[in-house]
Formats: sequence, structure tokens, C-alpha cells
Amino acid sequence: MTLAFGVGIHHAGLKDRDRDIVEKLFVNRKIQILVAT
Repeated sequence: MTLAFGVGIHHAGLKDRDRDIVEKLFVNRKIQILVAT
């Protein structure tokens, strides 16, 4: 749901597939805000 609003979440508990998606979306400016722990 947060991706629809341009916000992504990145943390150690993400599955590899999900981590790759979030990172690619951020690099390609599809996510404007990235919350990381």
C-alpha cells in the first residue's frame, strides 16, 4: 500500500525479491521516500 503513495520500506527482514524491487523502484524514482532501518 505504501508503494502506491511513493513510500518504500527497506529492512533486513525483507525477502531478497522484495528488497530488489524496492531498491530498483527507488533508483528509478518511482519511490520518493525510502524508510530504512
